[in-house]
Amino acid sequence: MKLRMLVVIVIITLIAGNGFSATVAQWFGYKADANNPAAGKQPGTGTWKEAMWNKEGIKLPLPGPTITNKDEIKIVRAKSVCTLDSDAGSYLCRLSLAGGSEDANAPRLDIVNGGVLSIGDVRVGAGGTSAQGGIGRINQTGGTLNLADNLLVGCYGTSQKNPNYGKGLYTISGGTIACLAENAKATLYIAGGGAEGASDGTFTIVGNAANISFKQLYIGSDGSNTGCTGTLEYKIGSSGVSPIRVSNSVSIDPLGTSSTAKLIVSATAEPPKGNILLIENQGSTPVSGIFDTVNGNPATEGASVVISSGGKNYNYTLTYKGGAGNNDVILFASSAPAAAPAPAAPNTPAAPAAK
Repeated sequence: MKLRMLVVIVIITLIAGNGFSATVAQWFGYKADANNPAAGKQPGTGTWKEAMWNKEGIKLPLPGPTITNKDEIKIVRAKSVCTLDSDAGSYLCRLSLAGGSEDANAPRLDIVNGGVLSIGDVRVGAGGTSAQGGIGRINQTGGTLNLADNLLVGCYGTSQKNPNYGKGLYTISGGTIACLAENAKATLYIAGGGAEGASDGTFTIVGNAANISFKQLYIGSDGSNTGCTGTLEYKIGSSGVSPIRVSNSVSIDPLGTSSTAKLIVSATAEPPKGNILLIENQGSTPVSGIFDTVNGNPATEGASVVISSGGKNYNYTLTYKGGAGNNDVILFASSAPAAAPAPAAPNTPAAPAAK
């Protein structure tokens, strides 16, 4: 099968070899038909295994220098859903999800039990990726995402031709996000990255069934680009919530007034009575920066955090200096209220004086 016959596959070997990026594959769902271009214009649903790039004769990654880590697979059609439910293997290129102008209709990747994917950069919501919009979603309930580069949730535009802002939403309630041993970057950016425009990223952790590990974490910006808003959200269950484990460094709101970092915490059940670990900073340096707000209130060191569940309020204190190394982000459970004082003994009337 000749590659030129595949409408949805574009291989540009000349510019790829010179360091420029090229779209090597584009998702339209299992309904896409290489011999019927009109079919490729409709949003589709299906599994990664059914993707065009896994068909006989064009299975990625192609051999030799054809594919580089600057090339990308794109999921850009609004309402498109690709489900990763099997071992997809390893890909040298990056993956970008961006399209549509509404969160609910953004193209989506669902990573479920049994799904395993090793790939370069993953850009969830990338301005410039699609002329139709820059919103993307990943919902992970199981499986494993192995990163050879970075995870960018909400990425700046990468093209002046399509200057959409990038908005990314990543929700994880189970499974694993890990970085390959040879990955020198291994950074989670919650907003930031790219070249043009602004970005907005939300990374949501639900319950305590997920495993999340990176070398570096940036929230609110990549440390150089302005105009970003990064939101880290935790939905705490009765057994707590999965922390983000970072082996090197944590940077929150690195540009101060030129970037925004928000922390949101809520409960899906009665939260634990003990401390709740949010970010485990395994590096030797303290957390750099603080969130602008926690649940809409100032998120300074020692800020009070109230979590409501079942008609009750649970009180915590936010610290960026917790844990054995004094550099973890933790919600410290407030001390139990002191016991109410015992009622005073009733006054005993004085005995009458002897006559």
